[in-house]
Amino acid sequence: MIIDIHIHMAGTGSESGCYMSDYLKMTPAYLIMLITTNMIFKKVNDKTIRQHHLKILEDSKLDRGVFLAMDEAYNSKGEKMTTHLYTPNDYVAEIAKKEKKVLFGASVHPDRKDAINEMEKVVENGAALMKWIPSSQNINPEKKKYNSFYKKLADLEIPLLCHVGAEHTIPEPNPLLKSRYHKLNNPANIIQALECGVKVIAAHCCTPVFFLDTVLFKDYFKNFLSLMKKSIK
Repeated sequence: MIIDIHIHMAGTGSESGCYMSDYLKMTPAYLIMLITTNMIFKKVNDKTIRQHHLKILEDSKLDRGVFLAMDEAYNSKGEKMTTHLYTPNDYVAEIAKKEKKVLFGASVHPDRKDAINEMEKVVENGAALMKWIPSSQNINPEKKKYNSFYKKLADLEIPLLCHVGAEHTIPEPNPLLKSRYHKLNNPANIIQALECGVKVIAAHCCTPVFFLDTVLFKDYFKNFLSLMKKSIK
């Protein structure tokens, strides 16, 4: 069975609780997405995005595809921060229930006051994995306070698909502090989750997108390789 575990779902909120910020819509990454998906001169809303994703999946040789939710950004007090892309769990779960080739990829921010309850809810709705982009969601994976979250995730046998390395698609809560937020994407930060028994998928393997990434995040790929060698032993 061939499964693509990394398909981001999004929406404008026309038929759902999805949200994309105006800032995100002005980024080069968003323009490139419109061009490569042949949507630049077409209406972009929940329906057209959903139809595009489903058609690509249906026409592919994939047996299944995991559509990913994306939770909002929160601070350490559990208060919402500026979020540039929000795709609710309920929205993706509903698509997965209706479409046989779609699997539900959940996203729960561990600083949410209802994080454990939300985790249990997404599991009941058939979540195949948990998705984080630390820099975009303001998640520091090495916080000790997340241990209870990790242990629950491990008990439920839900893998964590965590972005590592540079991120240029979904902006940070404060783009002016890009470098600070990108430190959250260091693969060394996921060691704590591993120690708690969580199966972690290090998305993109810290591979750079631009040349500058190799300068700013030169240690990230080394850290990733180090973790891989440890897992092999």
